[in-house]
Amino acid sequence: MEEALKYTRYWLAKVSRSFAPSIAILDYQMERSVGIAYLLCRVVDTIEDETTLSEDSRQELFSLFIDSLRSKEAANRFYIRTKAIFEGIEGCDARLMCDSLRLWLFFHRLPAPQKTAMIPHINEMAEGMSSFGKVISDENELTNYCHVVAGVVGGLLTDLYIENEGIGEKEVLRTNSESFGQALQLVNIAKDMAEDATNGRQFLPRTYCPQIPTSRLLLPNCRDQVIAAHTKLCDLAASHLQAALEYTLAIPKDNPYRRFCALPLLLAKGTLTALRGNPEALNPDIKVKISKEDSIDVFQACLSDVLDDNTLKLQWAAL
Repeated sequence: MEEALKYTRYWLAKVSRSFAPSIAILDYQMERSVGIAYLLCRVVDTIEDETTLSEDSRQELFSLFIDSLRSKEAANRFYIRTKAIFEGIEGCDARLMCDSLRLWLFFHRLPAPQKTAMIPHINEMAEGMSSFGKVISDENELTNYCHVVAGVVGGLLTDLYIENEGIGEKEVLRTNSESFGQALQLVNIAKDMAEDATNGRQFLPRTYCPQIPTSRLLLPNCRDQVIAAHTKLCDLAASHLQAALEYTLAIPKDNPYRRFCALPLLLAKGTLTALRGNPEALNPDIKVKISKEDSIDVFQACLSDVLDDNTLKLQWAAL
């Protein structure tokens, strides 16, 4: 499966520079499996996000994708259809779609237990992704949305880790896997709120600031109300981040999976600190993020041979 690893490393560097370093931390078997799973999730995202697709084409591709998880023949049909649609579209995600036949080939070559660990979660993502509109109405809908796009990924990673390590069900991991995915997604939503608003999308629940429509979220006279709503979103993200920390601490300190989880967790914590109460979070021309110095500290800690509990907690408290 060396060819599969080369494939995933190539495409992860193209479509997800933020996750590529984390996945590279893992041991061979987990890196290969997580890389393939991530790229399949990226394919689902691309089907949902591509603005040139008609709704009929979108639903057709979702259906073919779901069938492809269990059938090599369906995977071939998916590839032929997506290549016809995406060949003239620019961007790395479109290019990945046109190279999806190899992705399906590597997926179907995985050992059966690994595919069994992946399929229910990726299937749920594909089935649920198309059910949400451009505006989230309330916190319950936000939770459901984050579950479909990220919470299921937490469950997928946990199942792959447990399968890879040959261990039985771990209560702390199972309990907090949903929050691990939700936390990272909520931080991304808080970080991208202004950019989403300029594109007519609002993942900040409407009930957080019901008098302000999406088209007015970034206006100066609405700033105080929107910052208060944004802070409430940050508080929700923080509660999930705390559970995500417990998830990461439940992994043995010498296992590469701990470093894999700690890297995005700590970067998200630093980003959330930078976002909270920051008026620049409402400026679509500014990307609020963790400082360069803190990022370097996080990378150095997570790439070290051992990330023990005290080191992880100190890094967490410092951000």
